[in-house]
Amino acid sequence: MHTRLAGFLRCSVVALVTIGAAFVSRGEAGASDTALRERLSTERRQVERDYAAQERECGQRFLVTACVDAAKAQRRDALKRLSTREAALDDAERTRRAAARQQHIDAKLERQMRDREERASAPLIPFDAASAAIRTPAARTPPRTPTSTPPIDEAQRRADEQRSRTEYETRQRQVEARQQAAAQRQAQRAGSRKPPAAPLPPIEGASAP
Repeated sequence: MHTRLAGFLRCSVVALVTIGAAFVSRGEAGASDTALRERLSTERRQVERDYAAQERECGQRFLVTACVDAAKAQRRDALKRLSTREAALDDAERTRRAAARQQHIDAKLERQMRDREERASAPLIPFDAASAAIRTPAARTPPRTPTSTPPIDEAQRRADEQRSRTEYETRQRQVEARQQAAAQRQAQRAGSRKPPAAPLPPIEGASAP
């Protein structure tokens, strides 16, 4: 009984996976990766539902452990096939992305090469003497040497020194005169001050305190 049940379960899972693979293989050519991944997810959920149903049925059998082990093996094989197909989709997506990046790099290199060729084939600008003269900076004018001041007359210099000396002596005499006047005023104020009055004599007959 157990052998017939295990064979039936194995055949059911294999048939389900085979039908799903055939269905996907017919539609993979024109379907997008998103649709393919959705189909694989649907098949994965169906495998899990079938395994849950088989596990419940095994609980009603006499040899429960052997039945569950067989159901697990079938589930593992089905999921492995689905994982292989998902890995193939991932590889194809990585290949497309790498090709797109390489195409972008090739286009960029082609543009750079075309720009270099255009610059190399551009005609040379003829030399213009007038424009070259304009671009050439004018020669700098040498700085002028400052003219030296004429020498001062010796007689004039002596006269200036004598005048300065006379002005200095005049200021000194004025300072001394102001100091003497201040000293005289101070002496006059000191002489005009009256001496303090003498104290009164003591009264006779007054008892001492």
